[in-house]
Amino acid sequence: MEIQCPSCSDTNVSVLGEYKFNVESDRHFFGSPNLSQCSQCELVFAWPMPDLTSLEEFYTNIYRAKGRPHFFDLRFPPQPNERHFSYISTLSSAVNIQDIRNVLEIGPGAGEIGMLLKAANPLVKIYCIEPDLHSQEILRERGYTPTDQLSEVPHDLDLVMAFHSLEHFTSVDGFVQLFEQRIKRTGVLFLEVPNCPTEHGFLNRPYDSPHLLFFTARSLSDSLARRGFTEIDVHTSGHTLSYEFGLGENWLKQYSSWKIDSPKPKLSVGLIARKLTPISVRKRIQGFRRSQQAADLSDRVQHHMHNRSDAWLLRGVFTPR
Repeated sequence: MEIQCPSCSDTNVSVLGEYKFNVESDRHFFGSPNLSQCSQCELVFAWPMPDLTSLEEFYTNIYRAKGRPHFFDLRFPPQPNERHFSYISTLSSAVNIQDIRNVLEIGPGAGEIGMLLKAANPLVKIYCIEPDLHSQEILRERGYTPTDQLSEVPHDLDLVMAFHSLEHFTSVDGFVQLFEQRIKRTGVLFLEVPNCPTEHGFLNRPYDSPHLLFFTARSLSDSLARRGFTEIDVHTSGHTLSYEFGLGENWLKQYSSWKIDSPKPKLSVGLIARKLTPISVRKRIQGFRRSQQAADLSDRVQHHMHNRSDAWLLRGVFTPR
C-alpha cells in the first residue's frame, strides 16, 4: 500500500525508521508501524496507522490503567502546575477570557486547565471529549460535561482546547471534524503538541507510542491552514528535547514491561506505611512536596520561555477563516 501523508495527502514520503514503543505490550493495539515523514509539509507520522476500534479500546480502558505511565489515583488527582498557568497567560493574550462562555476540550485528562479557566471566569461551560473512563469521574467533579455525542456540544463554541491530544489522532481531519461545524467564526482554537524537529534531535527520542502524528511549527500551521484555520501565534515552550528525552528513558525502564495481566507489585514497607497514613496527613505531605518542587525556579521558568528551536512543546492559537 502506498504511504500517504495524513495531513496533506502527498505520497512523496520517506521512511525514518521503526516506530518505538514505551510499553511493549501496546503492540497489540498499535501493530508494528514505521515512522515516516512527508516531504511536502514535513509532518512525521506512524504508518500504517492502527485501526480505530483498537484505539478506542486502548484509550477507554488501557491508557490510564494502574501501573501505566499516565495512571493517577482518583483520591489524589493531579493539580494545576506551572505549565497549566502558562496556558492561561497564552490564552489571555489572544482572547478576553471574560467573554468566553462555551468551551470544548478534547482529551482533558484530569481537567487541570479547566479548573483554572473556571477560576478566571465562573460563567464558562466546558464540554469535553474524553474516552478514558478513569478520568471522567474527576472531570465531572471539576465542572466538566463529558460527552461522547457531538450532538450535545453547542454550535457556538468560543474556545476549543486540546493539550497533547492531536498527536494521538490517526489524521488531522479526524481531529478537526470534532469542532469545525461548532466553533464560532470569532472563536479560538488553542492547542499544544510535542515539538518534533528532526534537525534538533527528535530522531534521538526514546520512544514514540502512543503518539501517531509528530509536528513542527511549520507542519502544525500547514495542517490547520489546509482546514480553514488561520494562525494567530505558534511558539515553542518548555524544557529542551534532550532533557525530556532523559526523562523518557527513565519511563522506558519503568514501564516497558507492563502487561494487561501484570500481577500487582508486592507492598514494600514504605508503601505499607503510606497506605496506613491517614489521607489528611498524606495530602499535607504531598502539598509540602509540591511547594518544595515549586520553589525550584530554574524548573518553573522553563514553561515561560518561548521560541527556542530545541524546546519540547509546541503551542498554537488559531482562528477560523
